[in-house]
Amino acid sequence: MITKQLQFMKRGAFLALVLVALFSARSYAQLSGAYTIGAGQTYPTIDSIIKSLNTLGVSGAVTVNIPAGYTETTPVGGFKLGSTLLNASLSATNSLVFQKSGAGANPLITGNTGIWLDANVGSGQDVIWGFFGVDYVTIDGIDIADNAANTTITTANSYGYAFFKLNATLPLDGCNYNTVKNCTITLQRAINPYSAGIIMDGRVQTGSVLLLPGSVSDADSYNKFYSNTIRNVGNGIFLRGYSNSIPKSLWDTNNDIGGSSGATGNNISSWGGTVASYGIYLTSQTNSSVRFNTVNNYNGGANSGVAATAGTHTAIFSQNGNIAYDDDINLTLSNNNITLTNGVGSAALYGVYSYYQGGNMNINNNTITVASTGLSTGALYGVYYAYGANAGAGVGKVSNCNNNIITGNYNCSTG
Repeated sequence: MITKQLQFMKRGAFLALVLVALFSARSYAQLSGAYTIGAGQTYPTIDSIIKSLNTLGVSGAVTVNIPAGYTETTPVGGFKLGSTLLNASLSATNSLVFQKSGAGANPLITGNTGIWLDANVGSGQDVIWGFFGVDYVTIDGIDIADNAANTTITTANSYGYAFFKLNATLPLDGCNYNTVKNCTITLQRAINPYSAGIIMDGRVQTGSVLLLPGSVSDADSYNKFYSNTIRNVGNGIFLRGYSNSIPKSLWDTNNDIGGSSGATGNNISSWGGTVASYGIYLTSQTNSSVRFNTVNNYNGGANSGVAATAGTHTAIFSQNGNIAYDDDINLTLSNNNITLTNGVGSAALYGVYSYYQGGNMNINNNTITVASTGLSTGALYGVYYAYGANAGAGVGKVSNCNNNIITGNYNCSTG
């Protein structure tokens, strides 16, 4: 009798161990397939699935469906997507998509309270959604907004969607093959003039120094930004690569802002104000393009900015920080619709500003309209093109600046 009881107990204990093992395997398996965010789901919040992705990684393509009309406030510090484990598991076949599901308003992610005092656009740390060395991630139809209760430059968030290196030492693990599209990003320009709707910066989040890539994967390349509405921001889209002389193979390359038609262009409005600001900013980029975007610093609508009164305000800015290689930059800035408005003061306005880019630049078919709400002492340039600094810069290369239309009414108190 005792023997039978012992056998029963052993079988029960074995069964319990099997169940625990199965449960543990299921609980800690890498993610694959489709998931829906919401009450009663495996992952009720975006934050919860991000934490699992960072901890477990993926074993196949993952699609995260977020219902139309869904809302969520980030934790303090924002969403943080990216880890050594997750990043190693992402690939062209093991891609990761966060997308709106169903008809209705885009899901809305609201930023929590910021904690970092910004000194310039390239030093902020407060993000609503941060990406750290991830590849093959798509964000489709998910809106971002700062919280109106964040009423100081410290508490207001610095960035909507922000892409950083994962590591401060080699390998840096840059962000490659990512896409942000069909999103509306709304920040608080008047409170934080150094903010940016989308930033891809060659540093870690907590650093201020641009980092020297050691390999192609350390750069930030092949990223796409399409059909986004970015408004009430200090700066619209801000891409910054390493800005000293490095081999061309380590540059940020093939980043695309706006796509190939008006249907994929971004609308950037109500940006800038009283400090230097940019609708679209690129440094140390090659084989990249800015096309079919609408850039308006003051649109007079519900999210209207203010007419520029001080500082320098540039709709599209490109600069080559890798001066030793400035003869072959291969950038296209074309088919953009730019409107700039100045007010009483000394603000300088630039439609397209290309600085030390050398050869193989294409600045074509842009429409630049200038308006003025008062007398200004600031300079105005429709297209400003500064050639390379090296003696051999641009040799044998061709730069095109054609069919750009510059019109408008601009009041100058001097000159």
